[in-house]
Amino acid sequence: MRRCSFLQGLRKDLGTKCPELWAREARKREREEEPSASGASVVAIDNKIEQAMDLVKNHLMYAVREEVEILKEQIRELVEKNSQLERENTLLKTLASPEQLEKFQSCLSPEEPAPESPQVPEAPGGSAV
Repeated sequence: MRRCSFLQGLRKDLGTKCPELWAREARKREREEEPSASGASVVAIDNKIEQAMDLVKNHLMYAVREEVEILKEQIRELVEKNSQLERENTLLKTLASPEQLEKFQSCLSPEEPAPESPQVPEAPGGSAV
């Protein structure tokens, strides 16, 4: 017994959106498809295999979609955190003195010798870092 493609598509849509509804439909179909002869039992077994494969596929797709949503949320959080850190970095660079920036750059690249500069006295109200 062949179902029309519209109903199959609808079943797949329902299965991916709500696996419980699809599982209920599959159990109902199993009760309706009882074999009456040996040839029919082979067809029934094939149908059950196809249903099982569809069920596995639907569950996998559901799990993948769920994981994708989780990863998308993590990406959004990381992008926001990165943006915040970039703003903070820019602000710190604008507030830092040239001497502080030079000292920081020398810490970043220790293999390159930093040019010797005379000690800068501490500024009033601030500190030389």
